[in-house]
Amino acid sequence: MASPQAKPVTIVVPDDFPVAYGGLQHRELARLLDYGEVRCHSTRYADRAEFFARIADAQAVINVRAYSKFDREAFEHAPRLGMISILGTGTDNVDLDEARRRGIVVTNTPAINHVAVAELCIGLLFATWRTLPAGDRWLRQGVWKHPPTAHEIRGKTLGLLGLGAIGGETARLGRGIGMNVI
Repeated sequence: MASPQAKPVTIVVPDDFPVAYGGLQHRELARLLDYGEVRCHSTRYADRAEFFARIADAQAVINVRAYSKFDREAFEHAPRLGMISILGTGTDNVDLDEARRRGIVVTNTPAINHVAVAELCIGLLFATWRTLPAGDRWLRQGVWKHPPTAHEIRGKTLGLLGLGAIGGETARLGRGIGMNVI
């Protein structure tokens, strides 16, 4: 809880659409109410002007969606901004040099979803290569037939660009199902 001498902080979620939090009833946001005012916008803003209005008096921003661009122009419209906390790993929507120049702390949640993303990548590989969506559709229509392009994945080559957390995990999973990983 904030000390009695601490000034209340204005915390803004400008871009909770599609909804991740769903408003102040979410336990993570409700915990922040002890520190000041929390505003969670669960609609996509119409334009940059509306985005700027949402962050205008924010001291801290929780950035949910990468469509919110924190560049020099955005920082100029948020003169009290001291922190951007990104719900996710990517910081590509924030001008980190400009944030650093202005003394704005930028945080993210590294390594939070690399396994999930790698699993989804392999799942989509199976769905595409084994023609699973078509097979599912036919079966739901009562038709049993083998898709004409359902090939085995084992022994095929999986090419990856970059072996960071996501690429490394995808490589591990690919090798685990017998793929040649390059």
